[in-house]
Amino acid sequence: MNKRLIVALEKYGIQEEAILHIVDDIKDNNTQMLLKIDSLYRSFRQNEIYLIPLSCDELIEKSIQKFKKKYQDGRVHVFGASHLFLLGDITYLSEAFYNLLTNGYEAEMEKNSGSQAPLLIHITEERLHILFTITDYGIGISSLNKKKILEPFFSSKNSLNSWGMGINYSMKIIKDHMGSMKYESHMGCTSVYVTLPKYKGKSHE
Repeated sequence: MNKRLIVALEKYGIQEEAILHIVDDIKDNNTQMLLKIDSLYRSFRQNEIYLIPLSCDELIEKSIQKFKKKYQDGRVHVFGASHLFLLGDITYLSEAFYNLLTNGYEAEMEKNSGSQAPLLIHITEERLHILFTITDYGIGISSLNKKKILEPFFSSKNSLNSWGMGINYSMKIIKDHMGSMKYESHMGCTSVYVTLPKYKGKSHE
């Protein structure tokens, strides 16, 4: 479609800068869609995770690094027992937490185009588990979307860059780590609760 459009523009001598910018945007979006399809295909083909003792510090630091690559101005404040260990695959778990941070930040951007409030991560030690609570102060989740938010390919964002797989993929990763995920949302505040088994042995170094 892009090639036909370019040929048609050249045929009729149309060189309007705005139209050419639109053509470039279409090409970029098509490239991003192809990359996204490939990434999703590879992620769902991958069935192996490697569980090793992993500190909460390391997991959260890796997740925030990924988040900062996309949103340099995004702020994340971490509280609680970050010294604890769990059994996990840092590649996959950090991707799950990165998706949750990204969703929270984008909800805040949708609510306020100016300065966003920091995302909050609270880490709480329970008897056999570690609870991660990720909170944003964005637009919240409507009652209509609450029933659909965990479904694959559902997204409330009107964007070619949003495929609605972030939450569903994060939930799959967490379940693969014998964990669980739930959320609460009110107007102006959403909290996602991720529970993962605590590792009680010695740290792996």
